[in-house]
Amino acid sequence: MPISAAEAREAQHEARKQRLSLADLLRADESKAATSANIMRIRRIIAAVAERSVIYDILLSECETQRLFTCGALYFAHPERF
Repeated sequence: MPISAAEAREAQHEARKQRLSLADLLRADESKAATSANIMRIRRIIAAVAERSVIYDILLSECETQRLFTCGALYFAHPERF
């Protein structure tokens, strides 16, 4: 079923809003980062989260960022713990 351009924009806006709401739960453990480049990437992501920047969406989708989640350097905290 095709959707209109307005519906697509609304869906993108809602998805971004949900990602930003989860951003408040993003935590970092720099001790698990393998290289200084990874530490810098973590710091860029945390800064983008703090600024509520669109860059956060871009960084979140990159392979290197996904590796940081896999190794445990980046993770989302459980909301019940706060």
